[in-house]
Amino acid sequence: MLTTTCLLANNDYPAEGVTETDIEALMISLTEFNLGLAQSPSFREFVFNTYGQRLRDVISLVGDISFNRIDIRLAKQLLNHANQQNRLTITHQALAFELGTAREVVSRQLKSFEKRGLLRLSRGEIQLDNQCAIETLAGTPLI
Repeated sequence: MLTTTCLLANNDYPAEGVTETDIEALMISLTEFNLGLAQSPSFREFVFNTYGQRLRDVISLVGDISFNRIDIRLAKQLLNHANQQNRLTITHQALAFELGTAREVVSRQLKSFEKRGLLRLSRGEIQLDNQCAIETLAGTPLI
């Protein structure tokens, strides 16, 4: 979303990205981007549909951060990521990124869940021990 905003406003890109694996990237110039918008209905539709979806996601995240407690949001994320054995292989940092908060906040909340007997923590893995209680906390029982 930030990239598209910068392209549409003709501003410099004020961020950087870090990858955890090798990637292939495509970069186009502002001139090529504007030409694509002007001459290609499918490119223009792709750009604005993607931009609109990302904007909806950001607005939803801001609302979630503003109005929902971190324990409820984290419980929902744990349920979303759990496999059939109620196990997650995800880092605290990745959860924090998805929730729009700091890793320390997620780690502290996970430790609280562990002390309450809801889950067990180990390096790179979370085992949900009481899915029913986590569903209740999340307010979204899974069927």
